[in-house]
Amino acid sequence: MRKKPTHRNKDNNLRETGNAASRRGSATVMVIMMVMTLMLLGVFSMMASYSGLAIARRNAEWTEHHYQQESQASEKLFLTHQALHTAWEKVNHEKEENGEKDETNNWHMVFYQDAMKTLEEISLLETVSLEPSLKTRDTSSESAFFAGEILVLADKEGKTQDFLVEFKVIAQLQAPPEINITSWRSIPEIFEYDDGILFWDVEVD
Repeated sequence: MRKKPTHRNKDNNLRETGNAASRRGSATVMVIMMVMTLMLLGVFSMMASYSGLAIARRNAEWTEHHYQQESQASEKLFLTHQALHTAWEKVNHEKEENGEKDETNNWHMVFYQDAMKTLEEISLLETVSLEPSLKTRDTSSESAFFAGEILVLADKEGKTQDFLVEFKVIAQLQAPPEINITSWRSIPEIFEYDDGILFWDVEVD
C-alpha cells in the first residue's frame, strides 16, 4: 500500500516547486534587463551616428560653398587684372600717339579712370573696389600704387560667410601692372555673446 504523504513531504515539495519557479522568474528578469540594455545601447549608438552624419553633411556643405566663393573670387581677380592691363595698354597707346613725356603726362589718373570704366562695363564695381594710394598723387613718379578689394557675399540660404580678397596694384608705364594679394580669407560672422547671469553689487551695512 502507498503511504500517504506526510505534511513534511508536502512542505518539501512546495519548497522545491517554489525555488524552481523563482529561479525561472529571475532568469526571465535578467534576460529582459539585458535586452533593454542592448536596446538602449543601440539607440545611443544610432543617435551618435546620426549626429556625426549631420556634422559631416554640414561640413561638406560649408566646404562646397567656400570653394565656390574662392572660384568666384579667382574669376573676379582675373577680370580685374585684365581691366588693369587694358587700361595700361590704352595709356601707352595714347602716350605714343601724343608724344608726351612722362613728367608732363598725368597718366596715373588716366590709368585709374580707364580701369574703373572697364570694371564698370563688365559689372564688377559692386564687388570690386580700387582706390589710389597717397603715393599716386605725385604725378611725376614713374609708378602708381592702388589698393583693391574683392568681396564675394555669402549665400544666405547656405548660411556661409563673406569672402574677401585684398590686393595691391603697382602700375608702371614701362611694364604691365602687377597685382600682389595681401589677404585671401573668409570673413568670420559677427555675433554677440549672451550676457547670461546678471550680477548686482550687494550693499552690506
